[in-house]
Amino acid sequence: MDESARTEAATIESVAVGDWLERLAGASGVPGGGAACALMAATAASLVGMVAGYVGDDEGERIVARAERGRLTALAEIERDARQSGRLGDALRENRDDSADAQPTVRAAAVASAGSAIGLGEVTASLLPDLEGLLDLVERYLVPDIVVAAEALTAGLSGAAAIARADLRLAASHGGAEGDDIGAVRSRLDALGDARTRADELRRTAAARV
Repeated sequence: MDESARTEAATIESVAVGDWLERLAGASGVPGGGAACALMAATAASLVGMVAGYVGDDEGERIVARAERGRLTALAEIERDARQSGRLGDALRENRDDSADAQPTVRAAAVASAGSAIGLGEVTASLLPDLEGLLDLVERYLVPDIVVAAEALTAGLSGAAAIARADLRLAASHGGAEGDDIGAVRSRLDALGDARTRADELRRTAAARV
């Protein structure tokens, strides 16, 4: 499957959710786990926008606008993930001999894939401040929606971080000790762990108010 075919297979913009989930259930890996994390982020962004729409003031409108941007960015990450995952898969298939010459190619593709996963996690984490703020702005009957959004954020962040860790481990196995390439990505990975802790804490706080 070439890159354009992967992008088409992963896209969710013009297909029914059921059809996209059927593709996700297939054994092609496109869409895959990263795309599923992106969909969780887009779902959380949609819930943030929905809840903020009930606030009914200028701040609510600003949150709605930011949530819409987050949703669209998360959806775009679905196709980006397909491209990066595909490049990594191609690098592994084309360098099965694992020769010294193949090491840099696989390493670079794995680092790029990890960076893509972390980028998705950062998009997901960007939704947290508004969701935290909404907890003190909305009526109690909307709190369950905040719980669902926080659950989606927690899952998305956990998944993105797991994918990035696996990619970095693969990169480190192709070229020896960690270098600046892996170190730069790993420093961003640590921040995702902090964001996941915040999302889980928000979930628990919101759930206690239901």
